[in-house]
Amino acid sequence: MNRKFFAGFLILAFLGIAGGLVVFSADATDERPANVVKLLSGIQREVRKNDSWVESVIQQDYTTSVMAKLRLRSHVELRFVRSSEGAETQEMGFIGNIAAYKPKTDKLLIPLQSNEADLLDAMDHELWHVLFDSDGVMGPIFESQFRGPTTTEIGQYIHSKLNAPIFAALRKEIEEDRGVVESDSKARLIEERLGRVIKECMETVERAHEKLEDVIKEPELVAFRVGDDEKKLEDRCKELKTAFAVTAMDLQEAMARLSSSKDPRSALHQWIGKLEEHNARVPMMYEAVDKIDHVIDAYTAHVRTKKYEDLLRQLDAKIAQERNSQMKQIWIQQRKSMERIGKPAADTLRQSVKQMRKWAAGMEKKTIAMVRDTNLSVVDQTLHNPNEVMARVVDSAYSLYYGVPIQNKYPLDETDLKFLERFTYEGKPLFRKAVEKYRLGLQMISDGMKAEDGKAKLEYATEFAYKGKAYSWPESKFTITGTPPYEH
Repeated sequence: MNRKFFAGFLILAFLGIAGGLVVFSADATDERPANVVKLLSGIQREVRKNDSWVESVIQQDYTTSVMAKLRLRSHVELRFVRSSEGAETQEMGFIGNIAAYKPKTDKLLIPLQSNEADLLDAMDHELWHVLFDSDGVMGPIFESQFRGPTTTEIGQYIHSKLNAPIFAALRKEIEEDRGVVESDSKARLIEERLGRVIKECMETVERAHEKLEDVIKEPELVAFRVGDDEKKLEDRCKELKTAFAVTAMDLQEAMARLSSSKDPRSALHQWIGKLEEHNARVPMMYEAVDKIDHVIDAYTAHVRTKKYEDLLRQLDAKIAQERNSQMKQIWIQQRKSMERIGKPAADTLRQSVKQMRKWAAGMEKKTIAMVRDTNLSVVDQTLHNPNEVMARVVDSAYSLYYGVPIQNKYPLDETDLKFLERFTYEGKPLFRKAVEKYRLGLQMISDGMKAEDGKAKLEYATEFAYKGKAYSWPESKFTITGTPPYEH
């Protein structure tokens, strides 16, 4: 089962991922990892299959010379990130934002650790966002050289398209996904709580056990200890540690088992059931650790108090027996010093710990609610955000998608192609290659060719002939030189 439905139960270890510095350059003599060279080539291939507007809008020259920078006309800069877990590129809801356009700063983010096929597949989608930079109002569609549908007309087109019967199944799926997001958020909240509770309980027992061992190891306390009580306390600490380890293991095994399920929604339901089963025991877990902590605290304070009282008695005896007045005053001052220090006190942090538990629980709820709301928003965008819907339409055109509607891609028809033909920039069609290839693909499918075969022949073709007609789709001139910087 895809763990997009699970937050991940991390109790015993935390995983840190750090990417090494990797640079891109057009110089063939540069020593670069083979995977980076391959990724760079793939990015260029994806951008080149788009129409010529990319040549002037997306920065290609990343050399450090001042003159080179002055020659730049483009406003969108490629930036590399070391992981796909950043805020702009993380998978949200059920839609993986592998590459991501950042409109406020005009950066197209390329995570180096992403699955390469998924990253390249996302490029056509993100290039629409470059065109339609509604946040910065800087995309070509907002420039004077653009001619085509208004934002109102785009909205009307989208409303008409998505209300077609063919999208009924997708609308139902989206509605179901909203329910899954709610359930997933609930699971995440319980996961976070259980992870925190188990870790906290283990640490509390460990600290209590250490306090007990300190008393056991101190030679001067031997005469005041109670061996039977200590053994019972040690046994209880071991029992609790084992119980918490078993709980963590049970959850990890359940996740491992359910993660391979072929029915994600059923697996999520079962996972929540397992989480709630253990979550119901949290009050008892806290009660058990608080009790052992309190009992050990009381016992260690009792033993140390016995030693304290014994020392006072010894000083009293010395004071009573001492005949030398100077020495007598020394013993009296020592006794007063001990009285000022006072008896060993029990741990006073227990109330603060309870307050911290309450604060942590509140923060978890706020965080999970924020994630849930963000996920719901992303799911809703599939059918309700004009910018996102158009990104899927354009992506589907360039990637020649002819299947049923899914969350990231839609099938197109002649109405869609005619609508895309209306978009022009500097007098040239913005989507000429996509429209011509998609239209030809429809014809080839109508003639009996499989959709995947048509896609394979056309998607990256620069020339093609079919039924006596020749087509020309020159690659756009796009070559990265220098080093695209990292996003910080």
